[in-house]
Amino acid sequence: GLTIRFQQAAEGIESRGTSINPALEDYMTPMGVMTNFGSQYLSASRGESFSRRYQFTYTNTAEYRTTINDVHEITALLGQESIITRANGFSVNTSLQPNNIQMLLTNGTNVTMENVGQSISEFIMNSYFFQGDYGFDSRYFFNFTVRRDGSSKFAPGHRWATFYALGAMWNLKNEKFLESTK
Repeated sequence: GLTIRFQQAAEGIESRGTSINPALEDYMTPMGVMTNFGSQYLSASRGESFSRRYQFTYTNTAEYRTTINDVHEITALLGQESIITRANGFSVNTSLQPNNIQMLLTNGTNVTMENVGQSISEFIMNSYFFQGDYGFDSRYFFNFTVRRDGSSKFAPGHRWATFYALGAMWNLKNEKFLESTK
């Protein structure tokens, strides 16, 4: 008989990050060694980041199975799948915070374009596939698969490729000359 399936899936991830770097002054350790933190730790800084990623998967298949005269088993599967992924994020870092106690982004007096970041991405993958299976008398089996896959991650003109597969199997245990070994 014929089985038609429509499946959908969604996945989402959201993340936040905070970095707080208080200013450090060089000091003498109990062992009598002077620390050397360098200029990167002379002013307090604070950073924030946020990212969101979500993915939708749509899978549609139609499968037909039949048996003819109790010896011919035929299965044909036709399908399509799309995966859509979108992501965005941003980050900012401010330095020259007035003190190590109340470090807020808006309290920092130094922000440059190198301290600000943003990313936006979207990619799509599509697949179309067919699989045909034939079995004779539970002894001989043949399989053929073809699929065409495309991805927006590849350059135009190189986004699609077709893949083929063939298979065959012989189930020796079901042969008459091996009946005595069962």
